[in-house]
Amino acid sequence: MKYSEMRTAIKDMVSLFFQDGTVFFIDEDIAQPPVPYITLAFRDLRRKQFSIDDDYNDVPSKTWHYDCTVDINIYTAGEKLRGPIHKNTAMEDMLDFIDFMESVDTTDLLMEQDLCMILVNGSVRDISELINDTRYRYRSFAQFIVSFTDKSEGIYGQNGKTAPNASGGGKPEYIDPETQYFETVEISYGGDDDG
Repeated sequence: MKYSEMRTAIKDMVSLFFQDGTVFFIDEDIAQPPVPYITLAFRDLRRKQFSIDDDYNDVPSKTWHYDCTVDINIYTAGEKLRGPIHKNTAMEDMLDFIDFMESVDTTDLLMEQDLCMILVNGSVRDISELINDTRYRYRSFAQFIVSFTDKSEGIYGQNGKTAPNASGGGKPEYIDPETQYFETVEISYGGDDDG
């Protein structure tokens, strides 16, 4: 699973739970939606030092284990009680989401997508008082650790990738370079034909 695929898989799972809210990456250039909305900020991508190496059909491949953190913020108006009075539900909403993410069925869905796990990292916080914004009244925050695997294939580790990439890295020659395969084989036995 590529990094971009992992981000999309997490966004899809968050959107599955918050069906009446708007879920978006904090680095997306979009107009701020009405509440409720949920932001995702991915940080601190770490690749483990050692890979699992394999040669399948003489094509070298390495499977790498990655961890990163994702900050999830819920912005909500809360539950309307009467008149202008609202109840702060930001923490309850986040705890409901955590229960969903750590449920058996959700964990199975994530594993089917090569996401090893997603776990709460540290405290769940009500940070409503941090920003005085009239678009929403309440805000909660939780950080999660996401673990996933990615694979590099080919002699340059670039098979299946685009070259050059968006930053100008790589060359088309690095992707699926010609390898020396036998197309035909002639077998002869050395020695007598008397068998």
